[in-house]
Amino acid sequence: MSLDWLGLDLSNGTFTVPLWVVGIVAVLFVALAVIAVIRAGVAEFGSMIFRVAVIVIAVVFGWTYIARTADRARRS
Repeated sequence: MSLDWLGLDLSNGTFTVPLWVVGIVAVLFVALAVIAVIRAGVAEFGSMIFRVAVIVIAVVFGWTYIARTADRARRS
């Protein structure tokens, strides 16, 4: 049984996400965002987006710090 349509290549041990899967996920994400705005109201949704953005920024800064620290340790 071939799993090529899923992007799974067992001989190389790789998994790639096909573009149609990314499209379906994007459509579902937008639909859920629209439902959240309708149910919570625009003001509540805006504050939630702000909180999520702050968390994402903190994670990115933390990840970058850890990666640069590891690079410095390898160079030393």
